[in-house]
Amino acid sequence: MLPSPDEPLRAILQSAIRRFRMPALPATLAAAQAAGPATAIAFALEALRSAKAGGAAGVDELRAPFARSLARLISEAMQPHGGDSADRALVLRARDGQVQEYVALVAQVLVDRRNVRAVVDAVAHPAKMARMPADASRRALIDHLAELRRFCLEEDWTALRAAAGRALEEASRLDDPASHPLRRLLEEPALARLERASLFQWGTRHWRT
Repeated sequence: MLPSPDEPLRAILQSAIRRFRMPALPATLAAAQAAGPATAIAFALEALRSAKAGGAAGVDELRAPFARSLARLISEAMQPHGGDSADRALVLRARDGQVQEYVALVAQVLVDRRNVRAVVDAVAHPAKMARMPADASRRALIDHLAELRRFCLEEDWTALRAAAGRALEEASRLDDPASHPLRRLLEEPALARLERASLFQWGTRHWRT
């Protein structure tokens, strides 16, 4: 019989020095359980792997010890002191709708900032404002647009919405083309999400203080 084409690779992997090899597992389930839930879980998984490699259906007697060890491991991870903060955060996210919403908003925040800044630049970029007529009738609009850009740079999204509203009111009074991008800015879902995210962040800072 011809050797399997995988044999040379398997031989190399088995002979390679493993600098981060895990310590050997205990010889018995009782010893594995005494070493802690993580070791007991590893023992059960390795026993299952060995059984399947040997053609056996499974190791049913390890099912209950595996479940108990997993429950213990989760319980330890959820402890406020000495537990795993990442695991607790995942559980909190799954249980709390507001946490889920905040995580979704944070995941989108970079794209939303970019989209809002693009709309602001379309109407309030310094080069664009420099080309606007400097007559007295447009002075208030130019001031509102400068204010709009400042709030965008400061990432004060609630103040930016208010400034956009004032600028739109003035642009509409003058029948200025700036009214179109300003209206689009106020209707931009990205701006609404940024405002919502900033409320979460303010609440977190307020709670901490």
